[in-house]
Amino acid sequence: MHSRRKMLLLHGLPEEPNEDIVSTLAKTISERLKITEFYNKDINRCHRIGKTTSTDRSRPVLEKFNDEEERNRIWFSKAILKGSGLAISEFLTPLWLLDKNMGSTSASLD
Repeated sequence: MHSRRKMLLLHGLPEEPNEDIVSTLAKTISERLKITEFYNKDINRCHRIGKTTSTDRSRPVLEKFNDEEERNRIWFSKAILKGSGLAISEFLTPLWLLDKNMGSTSASLD
């Protein structure tokens, strides 16, 4: 999980053709979450995940931050997005996700 420690998923961000996803993401975070001093340089990399479809649903944006503190600032501010159509989730492995949903504190393969 160490490689995913600085990552989050943003759901519900509308897709635009030829979008500059880094700028769009930085603007969304600073405006919607009211996080001051958040810039493009705070994002290590980001991209949409999944196949492009012609449906109305937009693909989630996977973002990796340069600093775990920046990631945590965003993670702990996610309640502000309630009712806005946007949501933030952690980017967990299937095993961690299963373990988290079952309420266990440790993952096992048994």
